[in-house]
Amino acid sequence: MKKIFKFNLNNKNGFTLIETIIYTGLLGLIIGAMLPTVFELLQGGAKLNAKTVIQSEANFVLLKINLAFSGASNVVIINSNFLRISRYDGVQVDFCLDSSNPLKKAIKIRRGVFGASLCSDSSFLPITTQNVFVNDLLFVQVGVDPIGIKSSIDISGHDFEITKYVRK
Repeated sequence: MKKIFKFNLNNKNGFTLIETIIYTGLLGLIIGAMLPTVFELLQGGAKLNAKTVIQSEANFVLLKINLAFSGASNVVIINSNFLRISRYDGVQVDFCLDSSNPLKKAIKIRRGVFGASLCSDSSFLPITTQNVFVNDLLFVQVGVDPIGIKSSIDISGHDFEITKYVRK
């Protein structure tokens, strides 16, 4: 009978089966030890990205409120979630929290001269996106002469606030 496989046990050119198993096991241990670190890095990056989006949204809303106060002649808090700023140029700027859909609350703005209306009115435009969850928008008067308004925003569990005064 003819030999199909010829093995030379004295040949030292390759790896033995035991060496291959040991190297594979060591490689598995190294990869297994690295996986939790890689997942932590990926999750940390996602958390940082979410925090950056929340910070950007809040900064945008606070900037809009800050800009509306420039040239303000009068400020009226309609209710704790609705602020009307009258400007010297005759334009009114309204800010409100639209909570008509509790799962998709939005901070809205409108410019012009309007009467009283609901925040869900089509004349209001959202200034927050669907990327964040707006929990609350609160306006509180903090002074009389000059009148001051403290605006507090709760976006996705993070609180932001700004206090502005009307100079006459």
